[in-house]
Amino acid sequence: MPVETAAEYRNPCREWIGALIRADGYGYVSPGAPETAARLAYRDAVLSHRKNGIYGAMFVAAMIAAGFIVHDVHELIRLGLRKIPQRSRLASAVRATLHAAR
Repeated sequence: MPVETAAEYRNPCREWIGALIRADGYGYVSPGAPETAARLAYRDAVLSHRKNGIYGAMFVAAMIAAGFIVHDVHELIRLGLRKIPQRSRLASAVRATLHAAR
């Protein structure tokens, strides 16, 4: 099986948080570089996840990396949102949560 399809073969967990749990390290090794952290998280997540499973990892890695230079939690969340597809279900859920928190 080609590695590109590994996440799709009999994987009911492909949009769960497994890759997100692994994403912390990419943020910590990319202090102040959220783009790099999101790219590293993507490269890891794409092996085992799809869609929101990948986006969650990118979102968290970017926020952790940015946390070294950005200290406002709302700005960190907005920055994380810029690293994932805006039309994804994850982005929609995060925006709805931000709205509810206001």
